[in-house]
Amino acid sequence: MQKKRFTRLNMMIFGMVLNAIFTAAFGLLEFYDQEKHSIFWYLVLAYGSRIMAGIGCGLTDTSLYALIAKTFEGHGQLPALMGTMESVCGLGFVGGPALAGITRHVSSAH
Repeated sequence: MQKKRFTRLNMMIFGMVLNAIFTAAFGLLEFYDQEKHSIFWYLVLAYGSRIMAGIGCGLTDTSLYALIAKTFEGHGQLPALMGTMESVCGLGFVGGPALAGITRHVSSAH
């Protein structure tokens, strides 16, 4: 019997790793020397890293929804669980940048 490579869990893990790598790469662009290199390559790296991180996030979110739907199939609580997940993701999108800004401000003040 052949083992499946593209399972929901594998896609979720691959998406998280892809998102982490390219989000870190985007953060490291702060150290890009624009005097030595063209602004064109800075923009290519910036947009490219954000696009790849977005692909990773899409893989993660899609796989996570599929895992939740499969795990809680037939329990009658699936709509409530999906709503809770959407709420938590929304809070992360709203609160994440604010928390990062506060952390950056506090860490650069010292």
